[in-house]
Amino acid sequence: MLALLAFGRVENVKFKANMSVIWDVSNDSWIYTKMHGRGWYGFTLGNNIIVNDIGEGYDTKLRHETEHVFQNYVWGIFFLPVYVLIMGYLYCFVPDKHSYIDHPFERAAREAAGQKVDYSRDEWPDGPNDRGAWF
Repeated sequence: MLALLAFGRVENVKFKANMSVIWDVSNDSWIYTKMHGRGWYGFTLGNNIIVNDIGEGYDTKLRHETEHVFQNYVWGIFFLPVYVLIMGYLYCFVPDKHSYIDHPFERAAREAAGQKVDYSRDEWPDGPNDRGAWF
């Protein structure tokens, strides 16, 4: 993230009381293009929250990502591997579940943010046959 900051690819950096750091990447950065094009607001790496814009719906989206920071604090270095393993398990072995929408970490983050938690199969992002956003 410091490299992105050094090369002018970060518009804003905010430090929060929960020891998280919010990095608002610039709109001409590679990360912004990838996130914004997929409809993502941001993602979390440890206590870093990388967002594609601080704007509309910011508070709710930030609460969602902040829950992921807390999950990182609990799971430590195991958070990302466990996240990916659960996602793979849902994708491969639970055909009635969406590997992202039904992921327990994502459900907890949506609940913490006051977002909709339960989605029917017809509400999945790319239709009822969409099994996962990352595959």
